[in-house]
Amino acid sequence: MTSDMIRLTPRITAVTTMPGGYHAGPTGNGRVCTQRWRRACRNWCSVLALAVIAAGCGSSGPKRVPPSRWLAVNPHQHSVDLTLLASGNGSELGAFNGYSRGQVLVKIPTGWRVTVRCVNTDSIANQSCAITDNSLATRPSFPGAATPHPLAGLRPRSSASFTFGASRPGVYRIASLVDNEEIGNGMWDTLQVGGTARPSAILYLRTR
Repeated sequence: MTSDMIRLTPRITAVTTMPGGYHAGPTGNGRVCTQRWRRACRNWCSVLALAVIAAGCGSSGPKRVPPSRWLAVNPHQHSVDLTLLASGNGSELGAFNGYSRGQVLVKIPTGWRVTVRCVNTDSIANQSCAITDNSLATRPSFPGAATPHPLAGLRPRSSASFTFGASRPGVYRIASLVDNEEIGNGMWDTLQVGGTARPSAILYLRTR
């Protein structure tokens, strides 16, 4: 039996197909779900749920995902998962989870471990996800804080993940570094490290 899963590693990972994670056990029906399987299933289900919300039903553009659903927080391990659905055709306004131009502010406590899952929902253009210092930056603010080859981007309908340590307090950008997406098409939101005890995502600027 196989299942689509996202494998978490300290560096860049991608959506892959892996063997099922079940093994025989003494409880219930004799099948115990391993810790890795449970974690991967939970993460992948979160991505699918956001994708369904963003796709909408019969809509012409991506539907906005409420900021409260962007994050999955594990306070015991001081880690947080951030799911980003990147959309944009390369010539019009782009967005992450339906928001752009700094409309959403994501807050992360200093020292927490952040895993970003970037899904390119576009059917035409490449997109990327990266944490940067400002609109002119072409490199991530933290080691490994970008999808593979962020200037080239992920192909349409593909995805990748990356993990980084939010070690330095400050205000950063969540941006696509492909071509003119960030500056010209407004494909960026805001990430704040520090100044909070718990991760959160809030509507920072009024939506159009």
